[in-house]
Amino acid sequence: MHTLRPRRAGRLSVLAVLVGGALALAACSSSPSSSSSPSSGGSSGSSGGGSSTAGQLSQLSKKLSGAQGATFKATYSATYTGTTTTMTVAQAPPKSYFSSAGATIVDNGTTTYYCPSTPNPQCFNATTENPLSGLVAAFSPKQAMSELQSAQAAVASHLAGYTVSFSTATFAGQPSSCVSTRTSAVQWKYCVTDNGQLAYSSTGPQQVFQMTSFSTNVSSSDFSLPSGASVMTLPTTPS
Repeated sequence: MHTLRPRRAGRLSVLAVLVGGALALAACSSSPSSSSSPSSGGSSGSSGGGSSTAGQLSQLSKKLSGAQGATFKATYSATYTGTTTTMTVAQAPPKSYFSSAGATIVDNGTTTYYCPSTPNPQCFNATTENPLSGLVAAFSPKQAMSELQSAQAAVASHLAGYTVSFSTATFAGQPSSCVSTRTSAVQWKYCVTDNGQLAYSSTGPQQVFQMTSFSTNVSSSDFSLPSGASVMTLPTTPS
């Protein structure tokens, strides 16, 4: 789920906005398949500024950035605007895959296909702009890195009322480092596995994502279109 290529606005950017769109389309959701839950470990809290706090934030950001080209497959229990579903993400650069109850998005390395879940599946070949590119990303390492950078700036400026705390947890058997921030108006929490994958994201009770399975074994069949799907090409957007 990390940026695979800079062209076409970056494959992570495309995938991230589609995640938000597909989850929004999942009006009839499936139940979460939580095969693991976070188990807290030796936590260390920090409030206000300090080089240790800034260093830990920087380390988490570097972990996320360093895993952009990783090959993996993961499933998540996702709660988004009150709807709970299961989503699957896979990548083997330059290929990527995302699926939830609402849709499947497949990038075979040259073309991105958007496939809504319908009785007679159709996949749309997004030759220019993706039809959901205007939606805000619901879950992405890019967003997490942006929040971590903002936290570093807040710590460096000794922002009043801004607290940062750290802990450890395990998701789908993957040891993870977590950071939580809180202000009078905003709070969020991110957990990053030791190999740099985003394992947990919470920006409020209505938007929580938690890793439930993880594997580095990815098959070429993971990037196939849904069985029996027909392909339609979207009309190009006039310049």
